Amino acid sequence: MIKNKLSWLLFSIMLCCMVSLNAAHPSLQVLSGDHSKLQSDFNSKLWSEAVLIDKFKVPVDYKTLKPAEEQTAVRILADNKNLYFLVRAFDANLNKAKVEPPPVDGYLNKFPIGDHLELQLSTGVKKILAFDMNGNKFSSTTYKPDKYCNYGLVTKRTPAGWEAIVTIKISSLKIPKLSKTKKIQLQVVRHLDHGDKPIRSFAKGDSMIRYISVTIDETNTNKKVK
Repeated sequence: MIKNKLSWLLFSIMLCCMVSLNAAHPSLQVLSGDHSKLQSDFNSKLWSEAVLIDKFKVPVDYKTLKPAEEQTAVRILADNKNLYFLVRAFDANLNKAKVEPPPVDGYLNKFPIGDHLELQLSTGVKKILAFDMNGNKFSSTTYKPDKYCNYGLVTKRTPAGWEAIVTIKISSLKIPKLSKTKKIQLQVVRHLDHGDKPIRSFAKGDSMIRYISVTIDETNTNKKVK
């Protein structure tokens, strides 16, 4: 059943970005077999084959964007069960980051206040994931916390900032069963908070304007990303 879902889920992910509609469509090949070890492996060679989302920008006004001073890089991989996101949040002043303490209850679904990152996915039903460097995490489909925060999250601090691996079960995305090709809108938002005015940056621009496509193709497995 999951394999059938994958066929109509993983052909195209729409990434919301303020860029030209003629932008190239990077291609992500679905990995054959079980790659669940990716849930905690920051150094896997497979990440070098992943689709890369970077060059985050900060809106100055409705028409003007500028590169974010602290950049973010998100890599995406997929197998027959999961989507995997490797997030690298660069921060030269990480010690100044305003972030909540690690959760006492690992199952607690609470929106992380302060420095954090959001993945917003829409398949007709919107799913919002938010998390921070200390492992606080949140998920919602109704703008209220879900009963269970059912995605995997592993985080760590590095000399350059902080990193996270997010694992999302494909079966949790509630894709309508209407055709073999489905599109997911994906918005990536970084909230940099050093205790003064938080700075929000977006993957290639303010995301509610235009789209580029990331094509996820399960017909040619184990091939490098073009």
